[in-house]
Parts: sequence; C-alpha cells; structure tokens
Amino acid sequence: MNMVEKNIVKHVLSELFKKLESEGIRYCILHSYETLPNEVKTDVDIAIEKSGLKNIDKILKVIADENGLKIIQKINHGYQKYAYILSPTYIHEPFRLQIDFFTDFSVRGYPKLVLNNFMINHRKQYKNFFIPDPKVEFIFSILRRILKKEITPSQISKLKELYLEDISQCRNLLLKYFPEKIVNEISQIIMNKDVDLFKSRNKIYKKQLLIRTLRRNFLFLPSYWISEILRAIKRLRYPVGFTVAFLGPDGAGKSTIAKKVIYLASGSFHGTRIFYWRPELFPQMGELVELRKSKKRKQNLNPRPHDHKIQSPLKSIVRFWYYIVDYILGYYLKVFPLKVRKHLCVFDRYYYDFLVDLFRYNFNIPSWLPRFLLPIIPKPDIVIYLHASPEELYRRKKELPFHELKRQISVYQSILSKLPNAYQ
Repeated sequence: MNMVEKNIVKHVLSELFKKLESEGIRYCILHSYETLPNEVKTDVDIAIEKSGLKNIDKILKVIADENGLKIIQKINHGYQKYAYILSPTYIHEPFRLQIDFFTDFSVRGYPKLVLNNFMINHRKQYKNFFIPDPKVEFIFSILRRILKKEITPSQISKLKELYLEDISQCRNLLLKYFPEKIVNEISQIIMNKDVDLFKSRNKIYKKQLLIRTLRRNFLFLPSYWISEILRAIKRLRYPVGFTVAFLGPDGAGKSTIAKKVIYLASGSFHGTRIFYWRPELFPQMGELVELRKSKKRKQNLNPRPHDHKIQSPLKSIVRFWYYIVDYILGYYLKVFPLKVRKHLCVFDRYYYDFLVDLFRYNFNIPSWLPRFLLPIIPKPDIVIYLHASPEELYRRKKELPFHELKRQISVYQSILSKLPNAYQ
C-alpha cells in the first residue's frame, strides 16, 4: 500500500468515526488501535450497538464512494457479525482494508462471550475514536487468545499491562468464565508472561470456556444454532470466494497476468491459489505410469505443444476421462471449498482449451466429445481472454506455426461469443 492509499485509508476511517458519532451510534475498537487511523496493521474490529448495525451499509457506501473505493465484499462472519472489504477500483499494489462490525462478541460455537452492552457502556475516547476500558479489552483479548489457540510475547505483555490496570475487576471477569483454580493459574501465567505454559494449557481453558458458555446461554442456543446453520447454507449457495480463468494462445501472457492478478487482488481475499489448466486433484496420468513426479507439472504440459507423436485412441480416451473426473471432482473437493473459505482461485488455461487444440494435450479423440461434455464441467465465475494479433503472438513465441495461431484465435473468439461471463 503506497502513501496515497494509506492517506485514503486514514481519511476513510476518520470519516467513519466522525459519522458514527454524529449519528449517535456508539461503538468501540477492540484491539490493535494504537496506530489508527494513520496505519492499519490488521482487520479493524468494531463493537457497535445493535441499533446502529443496520445503518452500516449506507454509511460505508457513502464514505467509500467519496474516497474512490468500492465495497468489494460484505461477509456474514458469524452471529451478528459482518466483514466489509474495501478496495480502490484500480490498484497498483496489494491493498487491504477490512472492517468488521459485530454486536456481542461471539465465536463459532461460543455465543455471546462478551455482551454488547458491557463493551459499549465501558469505553473511553482515544484520539478521534473510542476504545474499550482496560477490563473490557482484557477479557475480550484473553478469550480471543484462548479461542485462537495462539499468543505471542507482545500479546501476553499487553494482557499483563491491561491486567495490572485493574486486577480486581479483571479477576472478577475471569471468574465468570473459569473456576477459581484456573483463574489463579491464568493470572500467574499473565504476570510471568509465560507464553509456553499458556499454549500447553490452552486446551483445558477452551474446554472450560465452552462449558460455562453453553450453561450461561442454554435458552439461547436453539436460535443461535438455527441462525448458524442458515448462515452455513447461504455460504454454500453463495460462496464469497471467486474463480477466474485466463485463456489465450501461447504467447498471450496468461501466466504473467495470472500471477499479477494473484498478487494485486490478494488483499481482497483471505487467500489465493493458482491452478494450471485443471484443479489438479489427481496427478498427471504420466506420473502414475512412471511412478515419479514430473518436474514440468505446474509449468507446462509440453514446452513444444505440437512436437509429439499421435497417441492411440484407446490411451487418449482413458486419459481424457481421467481428466474429466479431475475437473468435476477436483472442483467440488478442492476449488469449491477454497471459494467457501474466501479464496481467489485463478486458472492459467481451462477446459475450454480442449475445444481449441486437442493435439496440444495429445488427445486423439473426436472433437465433438469435449463440446458434448462441456455442460457438466464446472464453470469459472469469469473467463478472461487475452487477445493479441497472430503476428504479435508469433513474435513472442514460435512454438506454433503462424497459421495455427490464426486458427486458434478464430476458435477462441467463437467460444467467447457463447460465454455470458467472458471478457477480453
């Protein structure tokens, strides 16, 4: 993120804080607020009063539009918790601004760990925004560390700092979640800043936290789990990840562009993955036959795609069906789960190549067969064709004859005209 973009983020956050206050919407930023609004080191977690949550869509959209940003995604992360991912329309390097709004502090399976009123009613002003009182930040942070099953020396030092500000109140809050024996142990760990002991005992703390949470929210659990199940179903129907396939003849720049997109768009997703040609659930068939890994697997199937002998029809049909299964099972077992987990999946080539150049993949099969099976092949969210003239393609790479490049361009254009999600 360059200096201009950092200034945009600073202005967006400052305007957001000002707008929330002017509309009388109480909030507080729970952690990692020390460098805000000048620098954002992680997601901005904001506890907001329940009556104000419904206004966030409108507020953020206006602020984003005024600053040349777009709300790329709004993700329902959990019980009354929404993540907004913002980005400029045009970016030159990775950009990430994620703002999470929630009412009660809940984690999957642990509802209402810290109630909204407790966080909102115990806050204080810091710079041009609000943060929680030390005891609120302490209990929020310690519970978060336990559930994340990780803690760093700097995080435990911060916990000690918060704990020492009001030892009595912090202990009383811990007693709401843990037996006294464990509270004494946690207190000692914090005072000694014993990261290793905290990690080794984490499983016990998490179990006790679950027991107390379920007891305290027993009557609320049915509605909570119904909402979580409905949220999971919606996520499966409308995954928040994205798939894109880049097409084009040799020399079009697919690999270069795919890597650049992965790099630039990484800030708008929770992970990225690049695939060559197919989901790669199965190894190349040649690897099974030769019982060894192919060094060329993720680079190219054939550096000179037409420089090979014609394979027998029987071998070709076996290989073809092998890869058809890979496309279908690989999508549902490998690609789709990544989409659900908010990943960007980029394909350098895709199944459509079979409609253009079967010989490249050494398939000696009828040309109608790939077209016939196309409807059952999972489709990328968008297809991008990288166009270049045959003269330019031949200048870049002389792996294919000039007349073959002209033919492939013509076939690609025909395919694109029939794809509603294709761009060039």
